Amino acid sequence: RNDEQNAARRQNANTLLGMLSDEARKLCLDAAPDHGRYFFVLVSPHRAHLTATLLRSGVDTGKQIMRNCPELLGMGGDFPATDQAFAHSLQIPVHSALTHKDMVFVANAINRAVAELGAESKPVKQ
Repeated sequence: RNDEQNAARRQNANTLLGMLSDEARKLCLDAAPDHGRYFFVLVSPHRAHLTATLLRSGVDTGKQIMRNCPELLGMGGDFPATDQAFAHSLQIPVHSALTHKDMVFVANAINRAVAELGAESKPVKQ
């Protein structure tokens, strides 16, 4: 069952990626082709604007649950690269039950949000 759900999430993420504009696709964090995504990650120095614009469009990026990974894993210390990545990323849930209509809705919202940024929409160097 997990294999089926992972395959469906992977297919949904790839379908969603194919619906994005070239400019929006530049903001997408790459994942291995066989990765069963739980989140579709966008990286931009304009995270707050994208998050607010998507929410107004009806797409909630929710809580950034990956924020406290070092803490959750009991790894004390500072993680500046992780903090910077978090500060510039937003996560869009990708689940196995997404319909084509859902993906079109989400893709259109992302494309509009990125288009609003215009020339400022550049990915954060990683």
